[in-house]
Amino acid sequence: IENNKIKASSTSYFTMASSLSVLRIGPLTEKNGYAEKLRSALVSHFTGADARPDATATLTVSNRYFDAPVLLAPLHSSTDTLARENAPATSTCQLHEDGILLVFDASSSSSSSSAAAFDALGPIHASAEEADRAGDLLRLCIGSSVNPPGPLQDGDKRTRKEYEMEFSRRVLWCLDRGYEYLEVDFSSEGLRRGMDERDKEGFARVVEAISSCMWSSHVMKSRSGNVRGNGRGGFAGDIGRSGREVAENADVAAKEGTEATTPPVDDAEK
Repeated sequence: IENNKIKASSTSYFTMASSLSVLRIGPLTEKNGYAEKLRSALVSHFTGADARPDATATLTVSNRYFDAPVLLAPLHSSTDTLARENAPATSTCQLHEDGILLVFDASSSSSSSSAAAFDALGPIHASAEEADRAGDLLRLCIGSSVNPPGPLQDGDKRTRKEYEMEFSRRVLWCLDRGYEYLEVDFSSEGLRRGMDERDKEGFARVVEAISSCMWSSHVMKSRSGNVRGNGRGGFAGDIGRSGREVAENADVAAKEGTEATTPPVDDAEK
């Protein structure tokens, strides 16, 4: 929806921001082309620009309740590298490791030893946690393909039972580590599908999850439309509901032609 989107961040926004959320994506390797496809799709979808190789992209989650600058960064880049590559903005912004997108080839089997296979994510996740690059505000594990995921695709010999067993194994792994498991079809149709649906799946769900996350860097908008702080480095605090609920509230209002209910402001913040 129009009032729940991501847009390119401007330099003027950083003049008032004192923190910057980091969303990691990876592994970005030659053997895992899907991670690069996702990064390019996110940058293209939200900013209208092409993603540059090995470059970060600064995005702003924006809805009627808050704005939040989010740095979409490669999983392998160190915090020092991010600060250096995004100067001078980062000279006045504290970086918060808030989220991670792990991407793999959904067609890989449980016995595959490929670097792009699901089982390769275990050590990658462990390494990210050890390096403090696995933020826990948003964790998505994304099985990728160029066709609708499932059994008996062209070239896929899996039966439905085998597919369901593998799907369950992946979901359990994700639950143990705080990830939401998604399957994304990277065909042209798959990237467009479901954007207007209320219960989103695939790439549309990735977009929704990023848009509705209450990032550490979020800046609340007052009822008059001005930005107000929240005691976290000058940013807004908890508004009493999840970011996804905020987005859904705005979505319902837009469909019904009414105003979404503005979250209550604590007396201490008035």
